[in-house]
Amino acid sequence: MPLRYGRAPAWAAALFVLLSPALWAQTQSCSQRGSFTLATTYASLANNTGNPICNAWVLAWWTSSPGFSAISIELQGSDNNSTWTTFSGTGTLVVGSNPASTLSGVIVVQASATNAYVRVNLVSATGSGTVSFQLTGNAGVNPTASSGGGGSGCSSLGGDLSGTCASAEVVGIHSHAITGVQGNGALAQLSTGSTTSGDCVEYDANGNTTDAGAPCGTLTTAITSLFGNMGPIITALLVPSGDSLGPSGTGTITATQVPTAASATATTNGQLKYDTTANNLHAANNGADAILPVTTVTPGNGNCVEWVNSSGLLKLADAGAACGSGGSGGGGVITYSSSADTLTGTQFLPPGGGAPLNSTESDVQVASPAAATVSNLHVQVSAALGTGNSAVFTWRDGGSSQTLTCTISGASATSCSDTTHSFNAAAGDLLDMQVVTTGVPGVVNVLFTSAFGTSNVGITSLFGNTGPSITSLNVPTGDSLNPTGTGTVTATQVPTASSATATTNGQIIYDTSNNNLHASQGSADAIVVTTPTATPTNGDCMQWVVSSGKVTAGTASGACGSGSSGAVTLLGSAVFTSGTTCTTGGTITVTCGSGGLTFSVIPGTYSGLVIRLLARSSNASDSDDIEIRFNGDTSTDYNNIGWFVNPASSGTTGGSGANAQGYIGTVAAASNTSGRANTLYVECYGYANTSFFKTLFSLMAGAYGATTGQLQSDTITVGWNSTSAITSVTVFTNSTSNFVTGSTFGVYGLQ
Repeated sequence: MPLRYGRAPAWAAALFVLLSPALWAQTQSCSQRGSFTLATTYASLANNTGNPICNAWVLAWWTSSPGFSAISIELQGSDNNSTWTTFSGTGTLVVGSNPASTLSGVIVVQASATNAYVRVNLVSATGSGTVSFQLTGNAGVNPTASSGGGGSGCSSLGGDLSGTCASAEVVGIHSHAITGVQGNGALAQLSTGSTTSGDCVEYDANGNTTDAGAPCGTLTTAITSLFGNMGPIITALLVPSGDSLGPSGTGTITATQVPTAASATATTNGQLKYDTTANNLHAANNGADAILPVTTVTPGNGNCVEWVNSSGLLKLADAGAACGSGGSGGGGVITYSSSADTLTGTQFLPPGGGAPLNSTESDVQVASPAAATVSNLHVQVSAALGTGNSAVFTWRDGGSSQTLTCTISGASATSCSDTTHSFNAAAGDLLDMQVVTTGVPGVVNVLFTSAFGTSNVGITSLFGNTGPSITSLNVPTGDSLNPTGTGTVTATQVPTASSATATTNGQIIYDTSNNNLHASQGSADAIVVTTPTATPTNGDCMQWVVSSGKVTAGTASGACGSGSSGAVTLLGSAVFTSGTTCTTGGTITVTCGSGGLTFSVIPGTYSGLVIRLLARSSNASDSDDIEIRFNGDTSTDYNNIGWFVNPASSGTTGGSGANAQGYIGTVAAASNTSGRANTLYVECYGYANTSFFKTLFSLMAGAYGATTGQLQSDTITVGWNSTSAITSVTVFTNSTSNFVTGSTFGVYGLQ
């Protein structure tokens, strides 16, 4: 260990003088080495059993750094190991002071007579630390002499010392020459153990330098954990037990564990984290938290993508049809018309219907029944407003003006339009039209229309759940990862495997069979949906692109629900295979049992809900009434009224009174002609609205009586006096009889 010294301090020179072979002719027979961590006396050294008995002593001490801030230390003698005297006085104290108060130093004493016992006493110590000492004695030596046995002094030194006794200089250590001093520290570093050329140096628990056993930067053991970012800078690694990562950054790793935490978010670019609260996989998007979308279904190529939110767990589902396709529901047109309106100042119109202009906005605001995109504004008046007169028509959402606006002005214009701008209204937002008039136009009729379609104008965050198993982790050539798990890594290679799946939360793996990235969602395998490298147009709807098993989300080249007649999505289906069991399909929960079935966990993302059924009852009569309940509500919150027509009569049914269920029609039963069944179509618009009671209509067509060929048609209105969003629907027979095998049911969402 290359330690270099210049001129030694006085106490070191004195120590070397006293210990020099030329001065200590006889073998040193009295020595003790020890240390203090607090103020106390050290065990005494017996000086009455040696041959010869020592009368000259050198005490050298030093403190650790950092350590005590102040100390007091002394050398004492005793004849009975009980009563102690501090060595002092001219002729006795040769070098230093006794006691001494320096943090390191030396005391040299020449006793006039030998003492039977000698000890070191740490009188006081301020702070904390360690004081180490070396006590050495000899017999018949005058510490100022130049040769053993009491000579008259020394004039020159040899070996590792140079100069005279009065001016000694250390010129070597163990015959290794010292030619200079490197650095300006006050401490000398000690080393222990053997060394190997090229190995890294490390510190042991006592502060000694030791051989690390390998060159610097070498990983000598497998890395067993990965924490923190999976980005350009990796601050720590989690590697499963039994896996390894070699010095070059390569090795076999069967999985990469993304960090997991309750309510976890990722806000540093490159981070991946798994939220164990909602079971979603998060990634940073331009420094903001985002959720990665995944799917657990096999989508149809070209189908539209829809969100599924189950208690905060987000998935992408297959809408069952292309974006904008389907036969009913979905996007529509808002219309308004009024007559003999006087335009003046600032007035407001409702978003539809025919109410007159009103100067109080709250009187005409109406809640949006569903999330939607409002666009394509067209306004028309029955006559020109006249020179110098104008009217600005502007859509309002929640009392705030939107960019969707147009102006009619002058002596000839009678219409205006805005087909460029649009805005997104959330379900429950209060909508209306503002008219700001300048001048005094005459009395006119006002008409306007706008497109009102399902909202999806681009994805601003990624929704989905966590990550699949990773079979290897490769650090790119030229990058580094040191034994503490830090270093610069410019890329992370996700593990790949044929037919790979991920079932441990936080894992990510790439399936080379279908070329899909997999992630675990709630400990179940899911596919992480990727998008094309081409930048999609803002506002376009997503649609599934499935090619040879590879699943991606492409653009539908238009807004969701922008087709001519909207879209219908199958949410759940059931076909009875016996009186109480059925086969089910769709994305929601379907439960079949005695007397009926329940559709639950219905998402609130559609504008309307449709229930369709073709059924027959096992009731002993020729018919059975069919009832409906929402959210399991059995209180008397239901009313119904209807109109029926059959070969025998026609008239109304229901009307007054409150019931514990809603009547939606009848079906053929056991005593009716074999093979006869009834069809029911039930629709509820605004089922997810939380401001209004729910109203639905039911159309029934089917058997009347038991005679083949006789039919009945019903039109029924059912009211449920609750503002709660509908999340479950139960359909059952009034007789509590079972539906027969083959009875078929479906629940659909209207875009």
